[in-house]
Amino acid sequence: MLETPTAPAPHSSSEARPRWLTVRLYGAFIAIAAIGIFLRCLQYFANDSYFMDEIAVLRNLMDRPWRELLTQPLAYGQMAPPGFLTVEKLLLGILGPTEYSLRLFPFLCSVASVVVFAMLVRGLLSRAGALASLAMFAVSGPLVLYGSQLKQYSVDVLCACLLSLVAIRYVSTRGRSAAYTFGITGAVCVWFSQSAILVLGSMILVLIPGEIRRMRSERGYRPILGALAAAGVSAAASALYALHMFSPATRLYQHQSFQAGFMPRVLPTSLSDLWPYAQFHDFFGVGGIGVMGYPHPGIFTVLTALGLVMLVFGRKLPGIVIAAPVFAALLASAARQYPLTERIILFLLPSFIIALVVSAESLASLARLRAWFPRVVLVVLVGFAAYPVLHRLPPYHVEQLRPVFEYVASHRQPGDKLYLLHGAVPAFSYYGPRYELVGLSTVIGGCRTDDPRQYFREIDELRGSTRAWIIIGHPFASYHERENLLAYLDAIGVRRSTFALAPRRWIDPENLFHPVEVWEYDLSGPGSGSGISAETFPLLRPEGKLSSYPCSVGPQTIR
Repeated sequence: MLETPTAPAPHSSSEARPRWLTVRLYGAFIAIAAIGIFLRCLQYFANDSYFMDEIAVLRNLMDRPWRELLTQPLAYGQMAPPGFLTVEKLLLGILGPTEYSLRLFPFLCSVASVVVFAMLVRGLLSRAGALASLAMFAVSGPLVLYGSQLKQYSVDVLCACLLSLVAIRYVSTRGRSAAYTFGITGAVCVWFSQSAILVLGSMILVLIPGEIRRMRSERGYRPILGALAAAGVSAAASALYALHMFSPATRLYQHQSFQAGFMPRVLPTSLSDLWPYAQFHDFFGVGGIGVMGYPHPGIFTVLTALGLVMLVFGRKLPGIVIAAPVFAALLASAARQYPLTERIILFLLPSFIIALVVSAESLASLARLRAWFPRVVLVVLVGFAAYPVLHRLPPYHVEQLRPVFEYVASHRQPGDKLYLLHGAVPAFSYYGPRYELVGLSTVIGGCRTDDPRQYFREIDELRGSTRAWIIIGHPFASYHERENLLAYLDAIGVRRSTFALAPRRWIDPENLFHPVEVWEYDLSGPGSGSGISAETFPLLRPEGKLSSYPCSVGPQTIR
């Protein structure tokens, strides 16, 4: 359960723990944190291929000078805070554009977040609750994956942990240095993490009323008010900057990509459509890239909701501070300004985990069984939460396009032709020149969900080639792009070889994405010359009513 802020449990004289027990407790914290850091190292040092969204950030970093990067809306539907862009631009100039160099900052932030979260829960929860919380945080699949991607999500999580830690330390001590630490941390974090604006803003709203009442009763200046004002001004300036960088094209792409994360305008017809239950259920479930993959996500969703209520109505300010960012995100989603969806709300995971542990421990205590029963419940909770990652350890791969390009480069011969389905083009824009695959014999496919026969017309440019390489990456499954393309190729040519790399995640099933594939075809035979037309070849049509994917925005526009 949540400890009182006035008497931090780990150091309370009333507990008078033997020295060996204290050493064992610290040893357990260090061991769990070390496991979390080890998992993140496995992911980072695997040196996975850049994913499409990472390529979009990378191209902005490589193509834009400093002034344009920091003052103009980013291309390809991207949003990133200026502090993050500044660090990455410096790393690009010093270490180059390699995966190791540009993922270094997110990796270090991911490692630091394990340490900061351990410090947060050690002074906030019971000993068993703190260990359980840290274990769930350490083995979180999304935190492991995004700790080694060129995206700001691991920075978001670190800032959320830091702000929670310094806010609760101020609430516990009411000291001048704690107030200044909170103000400085908040003023800096909002320039490195856009979600930190929500976190900091919610905490300021929680702290200000009580501080004003306390100042009036004590008739003296309180440094926290100055710190809150400085942090608030910084957050407001950062929010205005983010709005300036939010172009109409970016807004279109973000709303299209994360539409399900906003509060719907129509009433739900089932529990699976109920907002925000559906969004949190999906976050704890398996249907996405940055989701937790927990068994029985409905149970985790309900426990988290109960825990948040317990945090707020336990009438303890630390609990309200922990829960405040969640309610701020709910309000922002209701206003359709911030989506509640998988990796975008990863910064709420520290609050979710603490709420989960508080609710599980409290409900177990209500059973009034033996004193060890709540600990058993926490062990079961951690077991379910840790299972996805521990049964399938890192490294994880979303789309392994770099090995595919390496394969083609090592097997290609003079006169060979190359075709790339549109989903592989963003990665090709970076890797293609590095493997000398760019040239007149390369056909770059376009994204044409409104006219799928255009894919056949692109393939027609390869007719007559004895060796044609077809790279398929990130096809839109709903539009049957892969099936249509291969059916047309089989009709006009002969398959010679194939090479494929499947995605690998901590989640069952893993088929969120098709494997990245390269097919070798001989298109020089009789079937390639006549009788089969791109205009009349039968098509598999999308099932149900689908609007055309807006190919004119987002990473799909990278060439």
